[in-house]
Amino acid sequence: MQIEILGAESMGVRSLATFVRAGEHAFLIDPGVSLAPVRHAHPPHPRELAALLEVREAIQRRAEEADAIVVSHYHHDHYTAFEERAFDAADAATARALYAGRPLFAKHPRLQINGSQRRRAEALWSEAGLKIQPAEGAHWHALEIGRAAPHGTRESKQGFVAMSALREGDQLFVHASDIQLLDAGTVARLIDLEPTVLLVSGPPLYHPAVTDAERALGLKHLAQLARALPEVIVDHHFLRSQRFREDGERAFAAAEKAGHLLHTAAERMGLATQPLEDRRPALWEEQRYARDFAERWLAGEEEARAEVERLRGERRAAAQAARRP
Repeated sequence: MQIEILGAESMGVRSLATFVRAGEHAFLIDPGVSLAPVRHAHPPHPRELAALLEVREAIQRRAEEADAIVVSHYHHDHYTAFEERAFDAADAATARALYAGRPLFAKHPRLQINGSQRRRAEALWSEAGLKIQPAEGAHWHALEIGRAAPHGTRESKQGFVAMSALREGDQLFVHASDIQLLDAGTVARLIDLEPTVLLVSGPPLYHPAVTDAERALGLKHLAQLARALPEVIVDHHFLRSQRFREDGERAFAAAEKAGHLLHTAAERMGLATQPLEDRRPALWEEQRYARDFAERWLAGEEEARAEVERLRGERRAAAQAARRP
């Protein structure tokens, strides 16, 4: 089995886009990427714009090779909508090229879903020509998707998400998008599945609405997974804070003691972990650009576009150097 994580917070963007080859087929899971329009009172830094374009390009490239696509839920960092959005680097043509001609297993558009996601789901499901069906209960070659899991706590207003399992021989990869490790039943279910590799969205410690009790519970569940499973990739909400390693100290220690791997998506891909979103104030201080840079880039200003392309080149060079033996 080959697992390629295309985008994640540790790689500088909001995403959990993943490409997997299992058996005779290839699967693209959660083909979305976006940037927060504002974080710490700052707009996206040009380095984030470079990361956004890199991940979007990787998603579109891997979509051409995918035999099937999975959408776990309808947040814009997990799927590509048929609309132009400022910081998704996509439009209707992008979405059409992404989904066309292959089975699409997408979260049920009416069950266990909130209002905003229901509207997005209805828009996606209404697009002509898509080979779309509910993800819940799907079984297609190496892919199995069971019942949906809560997006955070079981009482969360964010609804539920579809978790994907891909099996090849004695290998089992589970993509547990946005569960945030806040529901004990979901964590127990993951341990019972006994994946050889688990990709999971960790607790959203950065979010002011998350209580101290929820933070403690999410970290406790992360430590349980680290002790129980041979490899856990933790990212997404958890990496929206630069303090993830200090906050997750107990879990990282548990993994080390058990001889297991607990690492970020970037580390899994042989790259340096770069939570750019949380570093925005420092990035803007280190590299001073005009405050309206992102607006100029969105408007297509040639100078801004050229600078982002230059930063993309730096990003590629750094990735190549990091992966060099």
